[in-house]
Amino acid sequence: MERLNRKRGPEVWQFRWSVTNPDGKRGYHKKIVGTVERYLDETAARRSVAGLVLEITLMAEQRIPAH
Repeated sequence: MERLNRKRGPEVWQFRWSVTNPDGKRGYHKKIVGTVERYLDETAARRSVAGLVLEITLMAEQRIPAH
């Protein structure tokens, strides 16, 4: 989670994550969570993406071959 300044408007929280693709390369992703006015601290911003984190984790687990 990162707090970003904007040229216009209030600062925002940005969630960043990476995923290993089937070919072994890392794919980097980011998503604006909301403004610092809406989520006053990092904990509140992280709570708002809990569902997304779960989805990312489940997708990653499906890609890992069973031994």
